[in-house]
Amino acid sequence: MHRWLGWLLVGAIAITFGRLIFAEFVSWDDPLTVAANPRMLPPTAGAVAGYWRLFPTPAAGEMRVINHESGLWIPLTYTIWSGLAALAQVGDGVQAPRELNPWVFHAANVAIHAGTSLLVLRLLGTLGLAPLPALIGAMVFALHPLQVEAVAWVSGLKDLLAGLFSIGCILLFLMQAAGSLPRALARMSWWLALVLMVAAMLCKPSAVATPLILLVMDRLLLRRPTGLTTLATLPFFAAAVPFAVIARLSQSADLWAPPLWQRPLIAADALAFYAAKLIWPSCLSVDHGRSPGMILQTGEIYWTWIVPVLIGMAAVWVWRAGERRPLVGLLIFVAALLPVLGFVPFIF
Repeated sequence: MHRWLGWLLVGAIAITFGRLIFAEFVSWDDPLTVAANPRMLPPTAGAVAGYWRLFPTPAAGEMRVINHESGLWIPLTYTIWSGLAALAQVGDGVQAPRELNPWVFHAANVAIHAGTSLLVLRLLGTLGLAPLPALIGAMVFALHPLQVEAVAWVSGLKDLLAGLFSIGCILLFLMQAAGSLPRALARMSWWLALVLMVAAMLCKPSAVATPLILLVMDRLLLRRPTGLTTLATLPFFAAAVPFAVIARLSQSADLWAPPLWQRPLIAADALAFYAAKLIWPSCLSVDHGRSPGMILQTGEIYWTWIVPVLIGMAAVWVWRAGERRPLVGLLIFVAALLPVLGFVPFIF
């Protein structure tokens, strides 16, 4: 992949997102996670260790997962936030109150997003795209309006880190699976891919979808035998299981759960909504208020399923005509969203 393509990509990101570096914290979540978090003013080794604890001490009562932000156990994200907070300290707490400089956090967000976009560029090249199509694909990933929330929001670092490590995992897995690396290096790359996936899940539990993406790409793009694909991806699924369990336990036990027969319709509505925003990213918001209760009340749940079904039928038709990439893209789209489609109730 030509080096100048990477410079063009980074330049576009700097022009688009660079001004965010001088932005402030926002009032939604940032005070809870970073800005007014007493564990960040200043961070200590004990505070960081606390983020990694799964269970309270026996004296605290029943065994349950400690939730740090909206029912998420994201210790690696909080560890990195703590490191950034150590650099962002303003005021000594005596003559001036301790505060955090938001510029440090925004600069980190932009830099991580740029790094992930470069990995996407490399991934598309590894999948056989010519330099120009690969650059266009990476530009779409880097500059799409759906990325604004994660990059511009300090609390969105968990999404950026999970994306960085997940894309790195996928890239290394495909490089070794395609046989483009020496045998010893391929084995090391497989293990490093597994480590990166664990790191992604420690940043945000929705990264548990990564093994499904590996399975789809290995079987349908690389077309390796089913047995070999299963053997290569099974440890990734095994590593995801405890994180899925932890994520479920960390959610409130009294969440409203729709009947089982409605959940596929809720998932189809979510897919239609995300697809629409991907194609036409207008009226974006931190919280769209599109809950299962809302779509049940309005009756939209009974017709929005038509959209993903039609898209799926088109992808299958193209696949039967000999072009499998649209179907692979659709399956990756569904796999990545699977944890938040509503099959299992969760906060928000």
